[in-house]
Parts: sequence; C-alpha cells; structure tokens
Amino acid sequence: MSLVLVHFSAPILAAFGLKALTEMRENYGNIKALPTQEKTPLFLFFTAIGLFILSGIIFANAFESSYISSVTTSPGLQPYGEQALSYLAPFIFSNAVSDWTLIGFLSLALLVITYLFVNNKVGNAIFMTVVILLVVIDLWSVSSRAVDTVDKAIEKQPFPQTDIINFIKNEQRETGERYRVCDMASPTVNSSAYFFIENINGYHPAKLRTFQDMMDVMCNGSTSNVTHPFL
Repeated sequence: MSLVLVHFSAPILAAFGLKALTEMRENYGNIKALPTQEKTPLFLFFTAIGLFILSGIIFANAFESSYISSVTTSPGLQPYGEQALSYLAPFIFSNAVSDWTLIGFLSLALLVITYLFVNNKVGNAIFMTVVILLVVIDLWSVSSRAVDTVDKAIEKQPFPQTDIINFIKNEQRETGERYRVCDMASPTVNSSAYFFIENINGYHPAKLRTFQDMMDVMCNGSTSNVTHPFL
C-alpha cells in the first residue's frame, strides 16, 4: 500500500521539479543570476547526483566480498541452502551494481541537460524530450525483466522434486482435482508454488488486523506462514 503512495506522489513531485527548473530559466536565464533560495536546492540536487555516483563506484569496487558474505550468512536466507546461496549472492550483487551503474549514467545525463537548460543553452523541446527518454529507459530497464525469460542454473538447483511433490502431482493427474496443501514442514514459505501446487499459506499487505493479531499470537508474528496446527 505504501508503494502505491510512492507511485502517486513521485510523478507529482517530479512535475513540480520540472516547473521550478522552467521558472528558473524564464526568470533568470542562467545559474549565476539565481538568488540564493533558488540556487541552494539546485546545487543540492547536483551534489546528490555526484554523491550517488561516487558511492556506487566505491561500493562496486570495495564491498563485493563483504556484501556477498552478508547475503550468504543471512539467517533469513539459510533455508534456501548453501548451493542456492552460492549462485544467489553473486547474482544479487551483480544486479545491484548494474542497476546502480545505469541509474548513475541516467542521473549524470539529467544533471548535464538540467545545467544546459537552466543556462539557456537548450530549448524546452530538447530538455523535455531528453527527460522523457531518460524516464522511459529507467522504466524499461526494470519492466523488460518480466518478459525476458532465461534458463539459468540457479532455477534448477534449489527446488528438488521430493517424493511428497511427486505424490501430490500424481494424485492431481489421476483424480483431476486441485490440491491445496498445508505445508508446515518446508523451511521455505510456499515452496510448493514452484511446482504449481497451491498452498493455504500466502501473503497480502492489506490483511485484516484481527487476522494478523491471531498470527501474532499463534505463529510468532508471521505475516504469511501458518505454523500452528490448531490454527
């Protein structure tokens, strides 16, 4: 639910930012002529981009081993097993670095085009076109992953097909019925979903407060996994 608020507010705040840059250009014509109350937030914006790029360079070159170690030793990820984590940790790190690199280039491009725009070096049409292009690249870099299916070794390792899974799938084939299992043994929540077997456990961010109160008492505060046989 909070993510929806971000999706709603971020474009509105971005529109106010574009409006402010346009007014800077129209009213003053260049950065040097800006009064302090206008110049300070603009320089803070430029500084933030510079610090973001610098921190990304430091992170990518100095923290790889410590980051991978923290992922592989994380208590919450231990149920996936050592073999899966040996694939997962470098995969997470490489994705973090690649995302950081892309956003760094986009931010740097935004900094340059903003500087040129406020100094009256490029027109409104060019500025808005570049901003829209940067936004599309940013959105597409994430959205395209959902349609880019690649066969990777990591997908074949962490979920071995056990005798229990084989039994349920055979029953489904023979009876034509759908089974919803109550799995209170697997260390990974809803791991049966990998085999398209439905589980009574699940997660929803907008669950009833009374339901979560019951989970707090009977399932040690879990938000998704029913672990108490009576419940």
